[in-house]
Amino acid sequence: MPKEDQNNLLFTLQHDFKTKLFLSYIDIKFKAVLINSSTSWYKLASYTIEEKNSVLSKIHLHLDDFVTIYEEDHEKSYAIIKGIF
Repeated sequence: MPKEDQNNLLFTLQHDFKTKLFLSYIDIKFKAVLINSSTSWYKLASYTIEEKNSVLSKIHLHLDDFVTIYEEDHEKSYAIIKGIF
């Protein structure tokens, strides 16, 4: 794909992404929403959590990882990570 077409596609996706992100913040009733004018995208993210038994666990998330999401009502959902920003 020519570079110009890639740039146009990325611009379109990023604009649509920001719109959907803004609407999702409204949907979950976030009072203050700040969406930066530039977005950085990453291939992975990592963070540390403290388990109930005070053990620290380091979590690594990569693009295309399959993850389980535990919702507040204790139901499970599943997702594939398609973007990290």
